[in-house]
Amino acid sequence: MNENEIYQNIIMDNVYDKYNYKILENSIYKKGINHNCGDELTIYIVYDNDNNNIIKNISYYGDGCYISKASTNIMCNLIKGKTKKEAMEYIKIFLKMITGDSISKEDMNLLKDAKALQNIANIPYRVKCATLAWNTLKQIIEE
Repeated sequence: MNENEIYQNIIMDNVYDKYNYKILENSIYKKGINHNCGDELTIYIVYDNDNNNIIKNISYYGDGCYISKASTNIMCNLIKGKTKKEAMEYIKIFLKMITGDSISKEDMNLLKDAKALQNIANIPYRVKCATLAWNTLKQIIEE
């Protein structure tokens, strides 16, 4: 199996993984819309009761294309348990990668499964699909 096939499997596994596809009670949430494609996803986060700086849980709900669903699920898995500062760093690295900017090998490894989406940078009309959830989470954290 070559690298592209591995990445395709990671993407498809995340499209069909429904663990993070739910509405979280008592959460902070924001809806993100990609008008180009029709993706509409709401991101839900719950901060830790003892430390409002830690994202205790994160989920999403809504409709989107395979790229947006995979990217969102991967983001949820990556961000859960991270501090706001760590989450913002992951968002920054992901957005650089997905827009075609070079990132270090170390940063690429931090992204774990999200690196499966790196070739989206070569498909400009899909970049918004891949970044929708990440930009929506960034807005939640910044508010």
